[in-house]
Amino acid sequence: ARNLADEERRALALRDELDRPLLLAILGEFNAGKSTLVNAFLGADVAPTGILPTTATLNVLRGGAERLVRVVRKDGTTREGEHQALRTLLHEAEAEGAVVDRVEIVLPSDLLDRVWVLDTPGSNAPNPEHESLAQEALRRADVALWVFDAGQAGKATEGRILAGIRESKREVIAALNKVDRLKPDELAHVTKTLLASMPELGGPPVCLSARAALKARVAGDEAAYIASGFPARR
Repeated sequence: ARNLADEERRALALRDELDRPLLLAILGEFNAGKSTLVNAFLGADVAPTGILPTTATLNVLRGGAERLVRVVRKDGTTREGEHQALRTLLHEAEAEGAVVDRVEIVLPSDLLDRVWVLDTPGSNAPNPEHESLAQEALRRADVALWVFDAGQAGKATEGRILAGIRESKREVIAALNKVDRLKPDELAHVTKTLLASMPELGGPPVCLSARAALKARVAGDEAAYIASGFPARR
């Protein structure tokens, strides 16, 4: 039984991975606006923006009956608590020498009942673990959304990871964020340059402003939400 314990944990993890909704990975470099984009989708400030830059974890936003956070450790054990307890749960895992596999942020949400969102730290952050986490997120996800900062899109560091996405055969959708900071002719130039330098994107990026979308969503302004580049909600 002891010899089979590790195999049992891996089998259970594989079962959980297969028996779930579509998993969408949100990828991109640090400060591209990934967490703001997730918050705009959900209409609330739920992505842990204060944690992502400093803690190397995969963060899964998933549907559930009540709001809670769950820290899933590599050994298969879990710890749960209220949202504000997340930092404490992570510190406890570190103090106990436990390796964290992922953080699950559970929310009552019709969207998250259909699609789980895998939010990752920025791939160019000072912590070298962040890039390996992006690769692991890509391995687990069904489809990836790469978020570019419109003011500095198409960097060589982005191209390296996007090449890995292409090799993994995962479908990738490109989102050009913060377009409200560009003039129309500047946006056209950035889009053209991005497509020329990264043909693996396969098509024009979705141009949007996650910040404007989140503001409009919270205010209930559907027209401003659509004007930000997000599709009308159904």
